[in-house]
Amino acid sequence: MEDSDVADNFILTVMQRRRVSARGREGYGLVVAAALLAGGAAGLSGVWLPGVWAALVTASAAVVAGVFAELGVTRHASAVADSDQWPNLLYLDSGRRLPVVRTTDPITLGVHRAASGPGIPADLPPFVRRDISDQLEECLAPGRFVLLVGESTAGKTRIAYEAMLARAGNWPLIVPNGIAGVPAALDATRTVRRPAVVWLDDLEKFLGSDGLSPTHIQNLLHGGRRPHLVLATLRAEEYTRLTGIGQGPPGSPPTVDRRRGGEEVLRLAEQIQLARAWSPREKADAQQDIYTADPRIREALKHIDRFGLAEYLAAGPQMLQEWCNAWAVGNRPRGAALVAAAVLARRCAIHRSLPETLLARIAQPILEQHGGTRLRPESLTSALGWATTPVHATSSPLLPEDNDGYIAFDYLIDALPKDPPPAAALDALLSFATEDEAIDLAELAGGWCRFVQARAAWQRALGHPDHERRAYALDNLASLIAVWRGDDQARDFLISTERERTARLGAEHLETLDARLTLAEWTGWGIDVREGIRQAQDLLQPLRNVGKSGAAQLLRCRGLIAMSRGNLGEWCAVEPELAQQIQEWGTLTETDAAETLYSIVRHAHCLSRMGRQDEQIALLRELLDDPRFVGAKDREGTLAQLANALQEAERYEEAAELFRQLQHIGESRHGAAHGAALSPRFHLASCIGHLGDPAKAVRILDDVVRLQETTGHETGVIQVLLRQRLYTWTGMAGDPHAAATRLHDLAKASETALGQHAHATLACRSRAAHWAAAAGDIPHGIEELTRLLAEFERRFGPDDPEARASRKSLDHWRTHTRQDHPPAS
Repeated sequence: MEDSDVADNFILTVMQRRRVSARGREGYGLVVAAALLAGGAAGLSGVWLPGVWAALVTASAAVVAGVFAELGVTRHASAVADSDQWPNLLYLDSGRRLPVVRTTDPITLGVHRAASGPGIPADLPPFVRRDISDQLEECLAPGRFVLLVGESTAGKTRIAYEAMLARAGNWPLIVPNGIAGVPAALDATRTVRRPAVVWLDDLEKFLGSDGLSPTHIQNLLHGGRRPHLVLATLRAEEYTRLTGIGQGPPGSPPTVDRRRGGEEVLRLAEQIQLARAWSPREKADAQQDIYTADPRIREALKHIDRFGLAEYLAAGPQMLQEWCNAWAVGNRPRGAALVAAAVLARRCAIHRSLPETLLARIAQPILEQHGGTRLRPESLTSALGWATTPVHATSSPLLPEDNDGYIAFDYLIDALPKDPPPAAALDALLSFATEDEAIDLAELAGGWCRFVQARAAWQRALGHPDHERRAYALDNLASLIAVWRGDDQARDFLISTERERTARLGAEHLETLDARLTLAEWTGWGIDVREGIRQAQDLLQPLRNVGKSGAAQLLRCRGLIAMSRGNLGEWCAVEPELAQQIQEWGTLTETDAAETLYSIVRHAHCLSRMGRQDEQIALLRELLDDPRFVGAKDREGTLAQLANALQEAERYEEAAELFRQLQHIGESRHGAAHGAALSPRFHLASCIGHLGDPAKAVRILDDVVRLQETTGHETGVIQVLLRQRLYTWTGMAGDPHAAATRLHDLAKASETALGQHAHATLACRSRAAHWAAAAGDIPHGIEELTRLLAEFERRFGPDDPEARASRKSLDHWRTHTRQDHPPAS
């Protein structure tokens, strides 16, 4: 039984307005009076006076109205700035007014300090223009939203500041203090009398269910008397996290997170990429005397081939080295653990500062993971003192914030391998996380097989104020339970959820229908395909009754029915429906492009099952360059689908290259032990085996199993799939007896953990039967495969991947028997 015939995937879908003073109301009154005066004068003069006199009266009234209006706006702006809340929500100058760009300290805006000391200037080094400086400056104009994307300490904030200074030095500057400052920033754009710059350094801090939306961006740009400029920066890894589509198997429940809103905000921006490494021209420019006169730049240029200039000036490499050294026995291990705790929070998309007590709670299990008391850790006070001491008078590993909290220095977030954190550290983080942050934490924890923490995080997300994000959490929680405890328990959880919502909200409420649709999905994928179809068909009319608010769920329900019918062998019949759904997803303005992408991928899978694999592969290749799907995760999801399609088409060299790319992406983003890195290695092993080296496939899979076991030891679907593939290649490498025995034992373990009729359990039995026959017991193999094929076809449909694989194996051994025993003449 060749595993390329089985399209099993490694991981399933695991995934005010404020009060103003009387003076402020007076300002509003003057503005209204001015408007009435201007409008009334124009109207009266046009009716009662000759044309010339009418023009004079209108012009005079306009002058008076302008004076009143300017006075009103000024008074209102002053009133707003004098409110008790603005100093906590926006950055203001010493006069409690909005600052001007040229008078604002760049350090305040987020530019990293550079080294200082004896013989070294205390101010910032001179700015060396980058290749993109001209392009960036050309973009800075009222009415535009410009986003600079690059790696940490690549110099994003400095280049953005310098471009703003060059093009908008005399403009008012509006700097909100995180999400809480967004409403105040919107108010501020309505009070200024000329174009302003809205500064959003580290844009991810302003996103989330209570943060910036596309409507907010439009209001920031055009909601005032004049259009404004929005200038933002974003780390490249955060850009990737905020965009995209999941990588579930074709036809499985979607993992598209269209509910965060961050991707919609990013799509509005004019994006400019800043490279960390410097180009030859940039290096040559930096050698000019005007720059090398600064000793910090001279020193940084010695390392320019390894580090970017901004990276070195911010003392990033030195800080990283000191952090690594701090783990040594008797050095600063608790301080190193505190820094690791803050870095973990940032990696889990928690970009708020952490209180000292929470930081210590997260750090303790990390410290224990590294050796605990054997490291002779220092006191918490001493640890905090070390972690907040600037390196070479620049930045410190932990940055103190105004609210008595701490946040990790950007450079450290991506600098070290992303090893799986202790479960207790995730528990502590979850206690602090918002519902939005809980979703990101749940996705990461699931990839590390931290199932208890992932389940708790998804449970928290079920209380999200946004309906779409609650639906996303429910989908992923059901998926997690299925992967962890089996499809039967996922079904039981969804039945319980549907009953609870029916009792609380009513049978026709959209939340109840969400639960019923998810139940139909998981029933069809893991329990009984025909029963899943029946449940989905029963939902069609209730979803139509909901109207526009249920349009996306209705399309999703129809897609479920079509794909399930395809698994029953009806691909030709459902192909027109799947093609039509692509068009319909494109017309739903409230959904993002990822839904359309997912519908195209489903249709491509349908084409492959109709024998049109070349069309499937060509379509997936086209999607990689489709301008509608520019998000990093959009591309990675398509890349994974293309690699799977090439593997199934037995184009192993091409598939292997794509799996290597995906492995590199997963490891760089989440670490080698995360599912995003293990999944492509899992598939890569099979490609290598089919290319003629089954022994190497076994070695790779054995490494994958060992890595996965560093994060979780419980038997679940992931563990079963990994070992199932490993033992299959053990047989293909020449040891059918070992393969049969190990698969037989794995089937028993899977039955205990997931259930007798779980898809993974049946698949283990089918493969064990195949290798038992290969080891010599052909009658037993044929008997077992015959029984299992019937169960696969009955429960999951004749076109289920394992049904196809069992049928192929059964045909092989029946043919083998006939050849060994020719009929009598």
